[in-house]
This record gives sequence, structure tokens and C-alpha cells, in this order.
Amino acid sequence: MSCAVPNYATTAFKWGFCPDIFEIWNKARQIYPISNGADNSDTGVELRVEDGTVRDSKTSRAFQRNPASDLWRNTLSQIPSVFGRLVYLASLRNQNNGEYEHHGLAMVFGDHQASRALQEAHENAFAEWLGYTLEQQKADLDLYLSSLDTNKRTIVETWLKLTPYQNLVPSIVMEMERELYVADLRALLDLLRNEYGVASPSPIA
Repeated sequence: MSCAVPNYATTAFKWGFCPDIFEIWNKARQIYPISNGADNSDTGVELRVEDGTVRDSKTSRAFQRNPASDLWRNTLSQIPSVFGRLVYLASLRNQNNGEYEHHGLAMVFGDHQASRALQEAHENAFAEWLGYTLEQQKADLDLYLSSLDTNKRTIVETWLKLTPYQNLVPSIVMEMERELYVADLRALLDLLRNEYGVASPSPIA
């Protein structure tokens, strides 16, 4: 039995009757002209030692500290999931002025450079997440959820009601990217709702 391609405006289709939902959804996502993820080559710096000098393995140049490499090496590389990095970076954004704040990074590089590095890292994590197929997103989201202490069923119930994931989007993104992100999360939550036996949120009267 074939399944209709889901409409991103509603994402209203029944998972139980569509065994190839990942394939169907990924084909539908192809209408969005997004990249296949961000290029993090300047963020994850590979180093080696030559004659006691620390050098960049890609350019053989002497390594100089910068906020992006410090952020990756000391913090982001320790977060195993892309979604987890997205959550972390969004939490550093001041909701009143949109600036990113990280005391340790600012102490070394100054407020402006620290904020800029955090913003770029946030945008990179968002682009990397969008570049994933739905199946890859599901695996990454499962990895993130497994790192939390809260019961997964409770998390799914709360996300369905409060949609906190919508606050994770960087401020500078195209509207179609925002729509795709939200549609993907709703699709993933529908999968998780069935997986953990969570009832659909009651419609507002």
C-alpha cells in the first residue's frame, strides 16, 4: 500500500500505515534547497606536535588560539549529539538582546568575539541537523534524550504541549529552513509519541 507524501504545512499522516516512512519523508524534504550540513573543518582543529611546536595538521601552520577552536575543543566536542549542541548553544543566547554569552570564552577573547563564535557554532549545528535524513535525526535525537535524567515519556509529553524546540532556531535562517526544522521535529515527536505510548495533545476548545 503506498503512502502519500506528507504535507509540511500539516505533517498530518498516519505512521502506522506507512512502513517506509523514513524514505517517504526524506523524498518530501528534497523540495527544500538546503545544504547537506555545515562545514565544520575550521571548528574541529586537528593538531600535531613537530619539534615541540603545536601545528594545524591541515596547513602545518603554528596553531593560534581562537574562540571557535576553543569552543569546539573544550565544550562542543564533549557533547555527543548534534541536537544536544543545538540545545546548548541556544541556551547561551540572551533572549532579550539576541547576543550569546559565555563567561569563560569572553574572558579570553572578549565579549564580541565570543558572541560571534557562539552564533556561528549555533548556525553550524542547525545546518548540520537539517542536513541529516529523518532517520539520522531520529538516531541523534534518541542519543540526546538518553543523556537526560528526565523520563523520556515525560519529555515527549512536555515537548508536544510546549514546543520548546522552536526556541532552538538561530535568529538568522531562511524561513523555509525554519519551516523544515519545525516539520521534522513534529514528525519525530509523532514517532516518539507512538514509541512511548504518549496520547496526542488535547485540542484547545
